[in-house]
Amino acid sequence: MNLSDLLQTRLTDASNVPPIETTITVKDGIFAIKGDISFVSGMAKSGKSTICRYIIATALMETIPDDFDSLSIRSIYCEGRPVVYIDTEQPKAFTMKAKDEIKRLLRTETLPENLHIFNWRHQTYKENREAIQLLFDHFTDSALWVVDGITDFLSTANDEEKSNELINFFMRYSTSLNTTIVLLIHEIQNTGKLRGHLGSEAERKCGGAISIRKDRETKTHWIQPKLIRGSGDFDSHAFQYDEDQKGFVSLSDAKSKELRTQLDKQESRLAELHRLAQAIYGEEIRITRTELKKGLRQHISRKPGQGDEAYDKVIQRTIKDMLDNYNIITNLGEPKDSFKYLCEVEPAPSMLSLFLNGK
Repeated sequence: MNLSDLLQTRLTDASNVPPIETTITVKDGIFAIKGDISFVSGMAKSGKSTICRYIIATALMETIPDDFDSLSIRSIYCEGRPVVYIDTEQPKAFTMKAKDEIKRLLRTETLPENLHIFNWRHQTYKENREAIQLLFDHFTDSALWVVDGITDFLSTANDEEKSNELINFFMRYSTSLNTTIVLLIHEIQNTGKLRGHLGSEAERKCGGAISIRKDRETKTHWIQPKLIRGSGDFDSHAFQYDEDQKGFVSLSDAKSKELRTQLDKQESRLAELHRLAQAIYGEEIRITRTELKKGLRQHISRKPGQGDEAYDKVIQRTIKDMLDNYNIITNLGEPKDSFKYLCEVEPAPSMLSLFLNGK
């Protein structure tokens, strides 16, 4: 780029920039706009793909039926323009199931002609990149793209340069096509952070991000605001699967508040356990049970009048919570009765994964 090219990028009153146009909302929060990328994040099996089906279905509805439960999601009507759904994670049978679920939501027996569904689970990340670029160049009048998931478009989410380039790739096409691109990404276990350098760049550059949580004890899913730029944060939305209706239903505000209180307590306990583990382990990865108990005693205060037996039960229960409920540590057994800290750093890709991805 020379100086003349650089000066052409200056924004002035005469610059021809399309105004902000909201394309997807959750409750009263703006999740996505035209000409930008947005992210749906969450742990595995939290309900991310379910949310995407509602994003797609409402984009294909000119009007929302009064008796339709959209889980608080509303996409702007596509007006017959292409809607593209790409699944890189699930087997084809599950993608077909998702197709049928979209038809059920639309209350139709046939797939809309402008909905284009692809399954690329069998492809390498290089093939995925080439394939989506071909589709971008083909569907130039597209209204919406949903990609499940973005990490299958590069060899590792921890390569900073390649991660930044991939985010720029999707941003560039969202701008040039003036379309909305929704990308799915996993969160690191128990932290809420998006996966790797890819996730860090996504948080910096995305137009919006929502997080999908699941409380397995109450079988409740939550849509939560993560990064909402165009409006204020919306209140978390709770929903559950209803066997009678064979689909998901939103919960009342009162029930949502009740379950949210329970979830907040769990998250508070989780944060406490992480704080303890980080303080005790420090730079270590493995410690013995004796060392773990000693560390917990240093960081958990004994209540006034609490006897040795009751205090020891608190220590044992804390170890059990770390092991069973939140998977913060794991019992290796070798060396005998030692515990490994499941830290946030992702392992380097194996030689097999590199081979399968065409490296």
